[in-house]
Amino acid sequence: GELYRCIAGTYLSWTIAEYNGQIDFGGGQTKVCRKGDALVHLPGGKVECRPQKPGRDCNERSLLRRFGAGVKVLTMIMTETYTAYREEEDREASSVSVTTAMSLDGGVGGIVY
Repeated sequence: GELYRCIAGTYLSWTIAEYNGQIDFGGGQTKVCRKGDALVHLPGGKVECRPQKPGRDCNERSLLRRFGAGVKVLTMIMTETYTAYREEEDREASSVSVTTAMSLDGGVGGIVY
């Protein structure tokens, strides 16, 4: 459905960027809706400009009075799926065997050599 719409006679500019508590559009993607368009959320999480559905003018004015013009923050979660490859290298470790004699005294069983 419609998320935002243009005020009559104006256009809507929107930017997708990371939001970390501060408004910073650096590195974001900016798009512009034409006059008479609305920002629409489509199935699959896609957001784009589409012609807005007809509505009463008084509704747009009351929304403008309530929320005002300017920057609005819309929280969206985008999931990116990727495949990572990793290369493994096997190394053989060489070991040296040393034969020693051990004498244990005490415990059950007596003396062991």
